[in-house]
Amino acid sequence: MLAIANDDATVFNEVLKEGGKNYAVGINSAWLYYKAHELFTYHDGVLYRKSNKGAGQRGAPVDLVTRGGVSCVTINGGHYPVKDVIWLMFYGHVSGDVVCIEGDSLKISNLMLTNEGQPIQKLCHQVTPYEGDLIKCGKMRALVVDTDDISHAESSNIELLCNTGHVFYLALNDGAGWRATRSAIHAQRIGLNRFIISIS
Repeated sequence: MLAIANDDATVFNEVLKEGGKNYAVGINSAWLYYKAHELFTYHDGVLYRKSNKGAGQRGAPVDLVTRGGVSCVTINGGHYPVKDVIWLMFYGHVSGDVVCIEGDSLKISNLMLTNEGQPIQKLCHQVTPYEGDLIKCGKMRALVVDTDDISHAESSNIELLCNTGHVFYLALNDGAGWRATRSAIHAQRIGLNRFIISIS
């Protein structure tokens, strides 16, 4: 009863595993989502404390520890990769590995989710600053991509999306410092080497 009162559903892990499916990951994700929002705020790649609980001060950056070469945040004595916590705070669920697209920046625009054991499939695409503004406010949901300007492997990803619906990531930038990641969810050929790609 005490564990339930403390929002800790891990006591049910064994019961759920008995049912043939490991729902414990989903329960821990939900618990971690609420706990992270209770304890932290996020701004520009950094988690900040919401309260004076523990050793930190309200408004101070969260202290990170390294476990197995991965930067982690401590919540209720457990260590959670900070990339996963940030992703979870934005999207509510983690299914796979959260990875940095470039470097070690923890900005949400530099993070993406990969399926476990599968290589990262991405296509880098530059947009104009005007298109970047439209994408940011959700008014632009498709891009035209010319395969003459990209590698054979990247154009194969587009063909795969057209033929099988296999999703990949678009790493977008406007050449003026703005970067974002979107999922390419649908593609249609509109010319010999041109495709229109719908993005998330």
